Amino acid sequence: MKRFLRILPLAFYPYAYLVVILVIVVTNGSDKQDLVEDTMLYLALIYNAYVLIYVIINSFVTASKKYNIKTVAVMNLFVKGIQIPAYIFHFIMGMCGMMMSVWGLGFIAFAIIIDLITIILTGINSIGCTVKMCREGAINKRQAFFMGIGCFIYCIDVVIAVIYFIKAFALSKKQQGL
Repeated sequence: MKRFLRILPLAFYPYAYLVVILVIVVTNGSDKQDLVEDTMLYLALIYNAYVLIYVIINSFVTASKKYNIKTVAVMNLFVKGIQIPAYIFHFIMGMCGMMMSVWGLGFIAFAIIIDLITIILTGINSIGCTVKMCREGAINKRQAFFMGIGCFIYCIDVVIAVIYFIKAFALSKKQQGL
């Protein structure tokens, strides 16, 4: 359970920006608006740095022998699954931005940038899972190469996470039967 708590900052990454926007909107026009905006900016920078460093470290840790293949696959699917509603919300936000004409360009840019950063971070995190799956024999090197690339592509990353989950549990059952 402790390892799932460690991946929560990555899992809730796209939601953190919604909180930042909400706080800025709520404090708009108040006496403390500049202080709140500066604070939110610094918190966002710290959060980005933390998540980036964590993702890189976690990728190496999951590829090592510290976790078993089932745990790695479940953690990968957990992160991807938690983020699906955020992707849907960002898509809706981008569509609303399209209806707002020129003023909506900010909405569209925000949605694209946050989704892009999120997919890069979860893709880096999934590389550890891909390496682990290949080392354990659940997938071959060719599959690992293409699935590793697929971890950085919208929607395909979720499909690959499900495939990893299925293959990890199939391999685990196979190993228990031996």
